[in-house]
Amino acid sequence: MSAFLDRTGKAVPTLLIALAGILYFYYIGERGLWPSDEDDYAQISREILRSGNWIYLTCNDLPWTAKPVLLNWFIAAISLPWGDVTELRARIPSAVAAIATVMLTYALGKRMFSNRAGLLSALVLGTCGIFIIQARLSQTYMLAAFFSTLAIFCFYVGYTNPARRTLAYLSMAAAAGFGVMTAGPVNLAVPGLVCLTFIVFMRDLGHIKEMRLVRGMLVFLVIVAPWYVMMGLHEDYGYDLFIKTNFVRYTDTWTHAKPFYYYLKVLTHTFAPWSLFLPGALILAFSQRSGEHRKAITFILVWVFSLYIFFSIATGKKPGYLLGAYPALALLVGYLLDRALQFWPESFYRKALLIPSGILIALSALATVAAPIASAIFEPDYLIYAIGLSLITGTFALLSYLAWRRNRPGQLVVLPAALVFVLVLYGAQAIIPLVDPYKSAKVYSEYVRSQLDEDPGTAWGMYKSYRAKYVYYADHFNRALYTEKELRRFLKKNNPAIVTFHADDYDKMKTTLLADLEVLDRQFIGSQEFVSISNRSSLKYQKQ
Repeated sequence: MSAFLDRTGKAVPTLLIALAGILYFYYIGERGLWPSDEDDYAQISREILRSGNWIYLTCNDLPWTAKPVLLNWFIAAISLPWGDVTELRARIPSAVAAIATVMLTYALGKRMFSNRAGLLSALVLGTCGIFIIQARLSQTYMLAAFFSTLAIFCFYVGYTNPARRTLAYLSMAAAAGFGVMTAGPVNLAVPGLVCLTFIVFMRDLGHIKEMRLVRGMLVFLVIVAPWYVMMGLHEDYGYDLFIKTNFVRYTDTWTHAKPFYYYLKVLTHTFAPWSLFLPGALILAFSQRSGEHRKAITFILVWVFSLYIFFSIATGKKPGYLLGAYPALALLVGYLLDRALQFWPESFYRKALLIPSGILIALSALATVAAPIASAIFEPDYLIYAIGLSLITGTFALLSYLAWRRNRPGQLVVLPAALVFVLVLYGAQAIIPLVDPYKSAKVYSEYVRSQLDEDPGTAWGMYKSYRAKYVYYADHFNRALYTEKELRRFLKKNNPAIVTFHADDYDKMKTTLLADLEVLDRQFIGSQEFVSISNRSSLKYQKQ
């Protein structure tokens, strides 16, 4: 195992790309668009292809301003040869960006510490919980994290290598520009905050003169200005894009409001299983043991804490917002693991590796016993899948225990990554297909599509239940209705019409406003029950 970790040359990046490719691409197109935002990006990209309008984004044929355009451009470009967007094509940009971010982390760890530290940091990042989830989703977080990591990487190269300073800083400006085209001005603030804080901390403000800021700003504006100027001049896009989705989202409580300590609370599972090793990594980073790498460690700590504070101050919080800090967390843990292998006889390093490894072994052993028991009690139909999960965790617990007893730190370092790798593949092939039918909108949307195709004059509305996934799978636009006034107007104006309700909303109005309307269908989509009604008395729903 030590020989594997000590390998150099082209074999290491080739292996990392291959493993990450399997981890992030395996079965990513086999699940429906049920996580939030995925349906928006798929539908927007489909509308780009069908309308030919690559500038002014629409979703459900209405202006869409929640994010800039770059992710949708990528999805539409990938889908262009086939003429339509699928679940797989919608997720390819995130998977590719994840692989690229893993490779950036490897390159940065190698530059800062050693080839082995770079490899271990890449393994840590690539197999932590939130990174795998975002790599397999069609959302902006992973692409934005890639560009922010690239900008920060370019800054570090420029700061530490005068011979490559011009190219590095102009590349940093380009990366920031593409990040702003992905997620908005926050992707200029993120690398800018890290770099400026580091310069201040190093008492090296004079270095700002070396950063080619004028040329960098020109590069940045060439990338960003054309599209943003066009948006600003369009009355349906300017305010929402520039103000509401950036400054208001950061300071107001209108979406995802969470307490200041939220990111610290979720770190345990978002960085799992490596969160168990993070306390030791932080102790090492602040101790004299890391003195020979003090500048690099300081840079990583600034990276972590500046972003943590910045996003914690914001009222709106989601785990994905902080994704750009996870390469830095991975570098800290990768450095710890590398030093533990290098100085294994020292008590600190042995404890820093053996204690979290022991906890992970105990948790895996517990899961091995608990999974089939819980399934037998609560979900007997899924017992075979629970046994499969139990076999995976049990094998890991046994192999890790043997490595722990036989004093083989190299195996203890690699086995958590191997566990995650196998669990992800097993979950993608065996578990997700069990969940998908309960979460996907396909069956219901295909039914609506059949009714709308049967009578093209039928209008379709959704009362307090709109999501883009229904539009995507039904392949028909609908009207989002939010008030009873809008609902009355819609039913009066459109005859014939179909309206979808949450069951609770329908039950409140079924004896008044909806008393004379026909119930077409009542079914669960996930945990929510939906009712479809029509004002066409001749329309009959046939159960499939």
